[in-house]
Amino acid sequence: LAEKTPGKKFEPLVPGDKVEDADVAAVNASRLPAAQLSGRLVSKNKRHLVLAISLADELVKHEQVEGVVRAIEDHLAKVPPPAGVTADLSGLPVVRTSLVRHMRADQRVLIPGTLIASFIVLALSFRWAPAVLLPIVAVGITALWLLGGMALFGEPLNVLNNMLPALVIIIGLNEAVHIIGRYMEEHDRSHDKLAALQETVRAMGAACLMTTRTSA
Repeated sequence: LAEKTPGKKFEPLVPGDKVEDADVAAVNASRLPAAQLSGRLVSKNKRHLVLAISLADELVKHEQVEGVVRAIEDHLAKVPPPAGVTADLSGLPVVRTSLVRHMRADQRVLIPGTLIASFIVLALSFRWAPAVLLPIVAVGITALWLLGGMALFGEPLNVLNNMLPALVIIIGLNEAVHIIGRYMEEHDRSHDKLAALQETVRAMGAACLMTTRTSA
């Protein structure tokens, strides 16, 4: 602020951390005549105060904005407000940082929860160990590849792609259910594993490939 307004001097209204009655009177005397403050930065009942902070224009990446928000939070933790006073953060940078934090926490629940739910559904549907374990392993590896690819290309999780890992697991299991179901039907008919597998690939391979391509 001092750099943008040369010739002006900026200093705290209250020096130090201890606030005396005289300091309160001085602050009241300085802000009450200011019409641009009352009802705007200072509430009319004098119980709320807004400190407006503008971030630098070059802070555009989430990591940079999150670092500023974290620094403010750390400062408030080290230097808490006086007794009876609360400090709350708001604004778009705080909301974006909070969203990303919640999305990261959601991923720790969504992916394991989706895999567990899928395991239960497959176990109840097929009651056959390979039909349960192989699809779970396949979609689990696919989800890891997806997250690893996003990290490799620097694509962060956001509001739009937050559901992609769980969605990939669900879509992958859909194809697995069709293939395994058809294989079990062919095996019950011929009692020949190789023949059942060949017929399943012949009948379902192209269809599953096209539906997966459409989803991709």
